[in-house]
Amino acid sequence: MRYLSTTVLTLALTIGTSSLAAAQEWSEDFNNGIPPTWTIEDYEPFGSWFTWHTNDWWGEPNYSSGDGSRAAHADSDLAGTGEFDIALLTPAFVVPDNAGLEFHANFQNWSSDRAEVDITLDGGWSWTNLLSWQENHGGFRALPGEYVSLDLSEYAGYTAQIRFHYYDPAGAWDYYWQIDDVSVTECGGFTLCDSNCDGVVNGFDIDAFVLALQSADDYAAAYPDCNHLCNNDINGDGVVNGFDIDSFVDCLIE
Repeated sequence: MRYLSTTVLTLALTIGTSSLAAAQEWSEDFNNGIPPTWTIEDYEPFGSWFTWHTNDWWGEPNYSSGDGSRAAHADSDLAGTGEFDIALLTPAFVVPDNAGLEFHANFQNWSSDRAEVDITLDGGWSWTNLLSWQENHGGFRALPGEYVSLDLSEYAGYTAQIRFHYYDPAGAWDYYWQIDDVSVTECGGFTLCDSNCDGVVNGFDIDAFVLALQSADDYAAAYPDCNHLCNNDINGDGVVNGFDIDSFVDCLIE
């Protein structure tokens, strides 16, 4: 599509952004192994049968669909029968505004084993669950993996840690969980120019973009799964206004 309505070309709205603290964006690809700044915890009373390593330690390839040859990997199948309740924790960080947690994963479920992602705001005294898997995600010891995006916007400004928790409450011989390319970014999980948040950038985004120019509140009410700034600040200057129109047009015609 090579044109926009005159409404799009004449509307503008200026908005501001705020931060509760010095936000931190970060990423980890595990290509140099699991960093010493990350923490491995074992919650099994008598010790888990195995723990987190990188995939090459287990003699396995990276089948998370992440970049590079290495991923964080916990493997009940290769370790053999034994109880386990293990977690891989990120360093503490200040959650950015409009933040998203993104990673690639490959999880294979056998029976009662679980792969969960949690967040703590109090140094690990309590955890809030963000994701819980009890079914297969990705190919069995093969590509593809699965891309995961989780919204962290409600935690903006707080100091947090993320936990990748792999366990089996029944204690069994299960399969594995592999994660890679973990990142926390401002606007993570939102696609620029996908103004209606249907997963595709096309002409159906025009009406939503027009509404974003007119009113941030009306846009939020009409598209509750979108983020006004992250989906519509196309030129990246921190505001949604008429200066985003040319960049939006470029998105549509690419």
